[in-house]
Amino acid sequence: MDLMLSNDSGTSLSKNIYRLRDGVARLHLMEPEVAALRSESLDDYLASQLGRPDPTNEAWVRFGDKLYAVGFLARKVFQASTALQGHKYERAIPKVLAAVGTIAIAHHLPEQLSLAVISLLPYKEWENRELFERRLREALHEFEACGRRFSVELERFLCRPEGSGLIWSRSRQQGAAFRQKKVAALMLGYRDASLALVDRGVTSGTTVPLGMAWLLQRVRQRTAGQELESLAIAIHRAGVKIRPEKFTGLTLSEDPENQSEESAQIAEAVRLARQEYWDAIARWLRESVPSDLDEVVVGGGTADYLKSELKSHFGRVPMSWAAEVEEDVQRAFNLSDRNLCLRLADSYGAFRCLQRQIFPGPVEIGRAAGSRR
Repeated sequence: MDLMLSNDSGTSLSKNIYRLRDGVARLHLMEPEVAALRSESLDDYLASQLGRPDPTNEAWVRFGDKLYAVGFLARKVFQASTALQGHKYERAIPKVLAAVGTIAIAHHLPEQLSLAVISLLPYKEWENRELFERRLREALHEFEACGRRFSVELERFLCRPEGSGLIWSRSRQQGAAFRQKKVAALMLGYRDASLALVDRGVTSGTTVPLGMAWLLQRVRQRTAGQELESLAIAIHRAGVKIRPEKFTGLTLSEDPENQSEESAQIAEAVRLARQEYWDAIARWLRESVPSDLDEVVVGGGTADYLKSELKSHFGRVPMSWAAEVEEDVQRAFNLSDRNLCLRLADSYGAFRCLQRQIFPGPVEIGRAAGSRR
């Protein structure tokens, strides 16, 4: 197997963990945006460049009659926006191709490759896994990435619901005892909130559009001119201590007095939106999660933001944050960002699951590659 890839095409970050024939596991991150292009637009961009950036920062892929900019290029040059609607698996196809292509270029791999992929989708989209596989296999067979042509044989494909990597990690920790439990894997991301329920090995689940974007949209409706990414960063940094001074950097006014009022307005909008957001999450949990759980496994970047509310909601039910692999991720890729480690935990568990199937034995760890956020 030339390349093994764990892919989580998130709406806030495309997270990939991969392994080559050298046995080293590496991290590959890309911005989440995807932009459909005309050939003339790409040609004009390429002709205007004085040099060639790193392929990860200038990723574009062509397959069939489709052409896409992916990641930083889509965001910076073609002003692609974060996709909060549509099928996630459709956008995952150019993201997987971009990851495979830029990894192959970075490591000087041949144009003909064998590939194994495990990909994570929201539970509601898991029903599309056969169509996803078929379309991905067709696209990989012949595509172009950053000017290089590739022909990739998809030898192994697994598609699992979000949270499956955490469930696998937890089952490995607990062994046979885990198969007798009723466990909920709760994933709170940027676009969606997903629940995978495992009852003595039998799986069910649900997904609702209650990711962090829900809260951000509420705040933006009550404020003027706020950009979602900057707003998300400020809200995460503020945490539960929502005070006007935490949002001074978001003010648009040049007048100091108006800045003070504007930061107070943003803080009040955040305070109210957080309450409304948790109310919506709590209603969904009451409707979807059985009362006789043995354990809740929690993952996703938004889960950390709502940690105190989640602890209070589940009360005495044992909670496992990121399946206790957050520190493993931190050590594996030498990361200092705790929230990023939390966001990577599901993909890391999925990677280890696929790796155990294909490459039994220990896995070495390499440095991260691609974008850092």
